Amino acid sequence: MSKIIFRVDANPEVGTGHLMRCMALANAAAAVGLSTCFFGFIEDEILINRLRALGHKVSSLDRAGNLGRLLPEDVNPLDWVVLDGYEFQSTDHRAIRDLGCRLLIIDDMANLDIYDADIILNQNFSHASYKYRVVSNAKLLMGPAYSLLRNEFIDYSREQVSRGNKNLLITLGGGAEKRVMLKVLEALKLVKDFELDIFLVGGSSNLHWNKALENIDILNKYTRHKINAARYIENMAALMAWADFAIIGGGTTTLEVAYMGLPSLVITLADNQKDTAIAMAKAEAGVSLGWYETLTAEKIALEISNFAKDKSLRKKISVGSMRLVDGQGAAKVVNEMMMFL
Repeated sequence: MSKIIFRVDANPEVGTGHLMRCMALANAAAAVGLSTCFFGFIEDEILINRLRALGHKVSSLDRAGNLGRLLPEDVNPLDWVVLDGYEFQSTDHRAIRDLGCRLLIIDDMANLDIYDADIILNQNFSHASYKYRVVSNAKLLMGPAYSLLRNEFIDYSREQVSRGNKNLLITLGGGAEKRVMLKVLEALKLVKDFELDIFLVGGSSNLHWNKALENIDILNKYTRHKINAARYIENMAALMAWADFAIIGGGTTTLEVAYMGLPSLVITLADNQKDTAIAMAKAEAGVSLGWYETLTAEKIALEISNFAKDKSLRKKISVGSMRLVDGQGAAKVVNEMMMFL
């Protein structure tokens, strides 16, 4: 095998979740000596620098001149291609297969008429809700057992973490979509019956970061809570170990908190997250707060207060979620890819 090409985007419109899970798979591939290349509309310099520091090649497309580019010019039939993004269609699958490349599709929705690939991966809690229409020999890798976790999580001694009810982590995805972060900050102003130590991760592609910082200043001045914030955190595992509970978006972070055993309130930020949040709640691996547009600051504040007070529920979620995600998902996927050689 010549190399693995990860065709994935990361920008304010699509967020960073697709790239982060591809990074985890790339790290596992590099660990067994495979060459990796990222190719797409990657507009986040922080993530580009991180990928290169990890030894991955990055070729970032520009929107003006390369809208039609599916793959880099040096692709060859010995390559694996990993597609991760909602814009890719069955015609793209066929174009890659016609080049003779092996194809792995990371998918969350099963919304295409046909999936033409060697491997289809859906790592989400909601995988059972979807029926994939595939070519006859496609291999399906389904569920949290194949969670793509970065080394920062896999290397962490999660069993040694103890949880209370004071430290709250807020992380709503790399793009922090639809100003939902500002609604959560408004909710914190209404939580007055106890004091929280809060850390907010804004997201490296957050378009509303300056406004969020204004709200954080108000919280620190006029509430009992203490809140710190960073736009980007490289070692999220350590922060999840610090936290007692979290408010998260319904994307890739759901698998990270499950692995770490971090009890979480899950807000649905996009259509494809709805089933994941529901399935996560059904598996007793989190609490779904529902669709962000229907949530009020008052509702979020009530849920925060109730969750912080319910030690039994938080413990049940912590223990149950850790059973579902073992941290070996990326290595399992690479092993499946190697079987095609």
